[in-house]
Amino acid sequence: MLTSDLLVTKIYKGKIEPVYATNDKNKLEVADSLINIFQKHIGRTYGELAEEIDGIEEIDFRFIRGLSQILKRKCVIEMDASIEPSIARKMVFEECGGSVLDIAEREKVINRVSEKVSLDPNELEKDMWADMEENLIVKDFHVISPEDLLKQYNMSLTQTLLFKATGMEIQINDNFQEIFWNIKKFGLMYSIEDDTIYLDGAASLFKMTERYGNSLAKLLPTIMRSKKWSIKASVLKKTMNGNRIYDFTLDSGHPIFEIEHDMKSGMDTDMESFDSAIEKEFSLLNFNDWNVRRESEVLKAGQYAFIPDFSLEKNDKKVYLEIIGFWTPEYLKKKIHKINLLEKDEKDDLILLVNKKLACSGSDFSMDNVIFYDRKVPYLEIINILRKFEEKMVAEDIERLKSIDINFEGNVIDLDEIAEKYNVTLDALSSALNLNNNSKTKIKNNDHLRIGNQLVNNKTLKAVEEELNGVNLYNEALIIIEKYGIKGQQIFDMLGYKVKWNGLDPDNAELIAFNTRNELNYNTNKSKVYVFKVALKYLKGTWRRIEVQGDQTLEDFDGAIREGFNYDDQEVGEFFSGTFLKVNSMGIIEPDGSGTGVTKKIEELELMEGSTLKYIYGFGDDIEHFIKLEKIVRPIPNIKYPRIISRNKKNNRYCVSCKEIQIKSLATLICIDCTEEKRKQMFLCQYCMDEEHEDHYVNKLIP
Repeated sequence: MLTSDLLVTKIYKGKIEPVYATNDKNKLEVADSLINIFQKHIGRTYGELAEEIDGIEEIDFRFIRGLSQILKRKCVIEMDASIEPSIARKMVFEECGGSVLDIAEREKVINRVSEKVSLDPNELEKDMWADMEENLIVKDFHVISPEDLLKQYNMSLTQTLLFKATGMEIQINDNFQEIFWNIKKFGLMYSIEDDTIYLDGAASLFKMTERYGNSLAKLLPTIMRSKKWSIKASVLKKTMNGNRIYDFTLDSGHPIFEIEHDMKSGMDTDMESFDSAIEKEFSLLNFNDWNVRRESEVLKAGQYAFIPDFSLEKNDKKVYLEIIGFWTPEYLKKKIHKINLLEKDEKDDLILLVNKKLACSGSDFSMDNVIFYDRKVPYLEIINILRKFEEKMVAEDIERLKSIDINFEGNVIDLDEIAEKYNVTLDALSSALNLNNNSKTKIKNNDHLRIGNQLVNNKTLKAVEEELNGVNLYNEALIIIEKYGIKGQQIFDMLGYKVKWNGLDPDNAELIAFNTRNELNYNTNKSKVYVFKVALKYLKGTWRRIEVQGDQTLEDFDGAIREGFNYDDQEVGEFFSGTFLKVNSMGIIEPDGSGTGVTKKIEELELMEGSTLKYIYGFGDDIEHFIKLEKIVRPIPNIKYPRIISRNKKNNRYCVSCKEIQIKSLATLICIDCTEEKRKQMFLCQYCMDEEHEDHYVNKLIP
């Protein structure tokens, strides 16, 4: 776009149009001359360039100044100085005490400072003002043809005019996804009826906003990349008699526009741009095996179009997600109406995240998967909905597998590859073949044992065991199992070995035999006891140490955590592995005793000493815990597991707000929002919470 003072328009019978540059000889010569001026000033100061342009602007001030603005964007203009100019000026000012009386004294000051910074006095004087615009250096210039310059000038004139548009109608016959994605990216409010897209302009909203008008104008190049397009806009213009609305129309048949690749510069669809912080937060999360991407697909909502913010994809299943954050009441009403017009199948595959501060409720939406959030992404609730989709996918895959004759070949079989080959989930394949971890299955008359996501036959297990005999180094053991194509290290546990880490370097790790197995019985993990330290995230120093046997499940571990922290059994609990950017669900425990963690054994997690997990209690409350596996030991006879073996000493915590007015009051709550914001624990009594933190996210203190 150009600055508004360079926009020249012509008005006739209520219509307005910029005065476009035609490809006549005079205009092309002016464009060519300007390009040559910019090119020959590479390596010279911007001040020299501006001075030469000033000398020819009298020919046609607005036209030449407009072309110059476009060409300046194609320059690389940088400061060239050996020392930061502001530092140089400060040193000279301090050296002279703020003033000098004559030129001779000035030279002495410059010389003294030059010696301090090891620069020539002339170079120091130049560097002192190198950050002024006129002293910046034109380092490079991207040369374009005069014809392309005029096309970009005409484009910029149109964008500048649209900056004052109160609304715009668009008709296109292709390029739908890119246009709709950019409409959402630029935060433009739109509606669709029949074949026309209606956009509200900056002047039709609460007040004229430069950001919104800029976004409306930025959409133009995307529209013009369609094969056939037309726009109609209502433009607000000040006149002698006050503001007046004029009509502006433009279509793909206009001879002055031919979109070239270079004209897309700066207008690409940046997939990492987000409308809100909550959208950016969502994009960074990992939803197990669901792939998250920005969604540009258009869904039909009656006579309108609906474009969700994201899609989550797994195998051939696609689930859409829309975040409804801050909207005007009118736009919110339109949004709800549009969502309710979606087909039933599309609503069934849609998740809505709705800001709970909006004036709406679940009953306003004629669909099921509606989640109200406050400040942060309701991760666990989304996972819970996705799990229902997964269960349905698994059931459908199991039914489909009944009619498929699966061909297993090899001593070591990768279940992931088999599942991918037949386009089914790993869970469905395991269920269809009854392949629980450590279970045996008969395949082509050979016994196989499941180790991680592989099936290993008995012959291979015996061969690996024989080669591991006498091996003491962990790295050597890895080479042996990799030779047989075995990926998971769980085989060490199966064969009665453990890895002893001597520091973080794997070259120093040892392989130690800790048990002997019975013939054809590789399941020795159940005799091991895992010692975990479970600590609350927002309450430093609050922890429990819990022992769980290897053949016990995540449900058993969950029960011990609830007992240790005095949680009831009316909320969901879930275990995770990984980091914030890539979180994987290990298992969920539902209040009714169901969930993926109910049957998952600790031994199946392939944990080693030092491994870390995360446990979250309660959807909505999201009470986070850090878990670390401290050690793996032998069980004590006649001891019932799991059990809590130690806990932190009881700490008295006092209300921070009361302390500020010199009152010592025991705290019973912690404000999570303030703790995250201020990076220190914000303990509160009930009174201060009610008075000062009523709308904040708080948790009860646990001793």
